Amino acid sequence: MTGQQDGYPESIVGRKIIVTGAAGGIGAGVTAGLAKRGAILGAIFHRTPPPAELEGAALWKPCDLIDKAAVDECFQELAAELGPGRADKRFRPVAGRSGGDGR
Repeated sequence: MTGQQDGYPESIVGRKIIVTGAAGGIGAGVTAGLAKRGAILGAIFHRTPPPAELEGAALWKPCDLIDKAAVDECFQELAAELGPGRADKRFRPVAGRSGGDGR
């Protein structure tokens, strides 16, 4: 199909994407897949540090997603470090963890 790469409808090469829960399980898989496809990544983790094989794949920041002030600060820092413009996408692959307010 025209415009598709690896079965995806559009290229993500050079797109700025922030992934939360990026260090473990599904999040690590998403981070690895996006990095492999050329995305510029910001990656947020809580307690589990990034796996060694993903350390260079993203700009990593620790953050507790229940703390709104910490989340705002973390996203601002990542946005500044990712460079001009805004993040094109944000992924939250973590399921089942909520601060009671849907975050």
